[in-house]
Amino acid sequence: PELSCIRVVCHHAFPKRTPAPKTKMAEETNAAAPEGNPNLKIFVGNISFRTTAETLSEVFAEFGTVTNSSVITRGTRSLGYGFVEMATEEQAAAAIAGTNKRVVDEREINVELAKPQTERKKTRSGSSRPRNKARKADAPRTPSQTMLFVANLPFAVDDEGLLEIFADLKPVKAHIARKRSGRSKGFGFVEFANQADQEAALAARQGHVADGRELNIRIAMEVENDEGAEEASATSTA
Repeated sequence: PELSCIRVVCHHAFPKRTPAPKTKMAEETNAAAPEGNPNLKIFVGNISFRTTAETLSEVFAEFGTVTNSSVITRGTRSLGYGFVEMATEEQAAAAIAGTNKRVVDEREINVELAKPQTERKKTRSGSSRPRNKARKADAPRTPSQTMLFVANLPFAVDDEGLLEIFADLKPVKAHIARKRSGRSKGFGFVEFANQADQEAALAARQGHVADGRELNIRIAMEVENDEGAEEASATSTA
């Protein structure tokens, strides 16, 4: 009897430990891993930095019951995408069909069924970092004297659109960085004839807003490749 009493006391004195809550970084990493039915969770991309989870709920409530909505952030800054979960598969399918390419907060959103986390892991594990990219990461970089790095661009902006933003500032050429699929990476480069024009354009376009997005404009960095030529890098000076 005395031993049984000790066991009871120990059981109550040391309750079962509960897992610590996920950190924000873990939340971002696992954001596309639906729990339960994967056909209920919807990915919403290309959203405005002004768009909130409440905004998404209001938009998707037109198609049924929204059980959850979120905007993924790093710190307090939106990463430009979020997720909405509907009550039924029928509602999710209707919401995707009815909201894809809709304009919300002056941005045309991209809507599709969210990919399961396992599928995303397979995609990542099936690719390896090319050696030439590793070498470029280690190569010395120097500030360009003629080129600007322009980030936070709307995905709809093409080379001509980027050139048009600087049209009155003597740009020579401009190009958008793109993925293999052809989709914009959201940043690009603008080249000028000389350093004076480059610096004038940098000063003139600071804080410029394009389609509701404030552009991040900096001096581009140049990296020397294996052949001795120099090319622009996405890394930029402040």
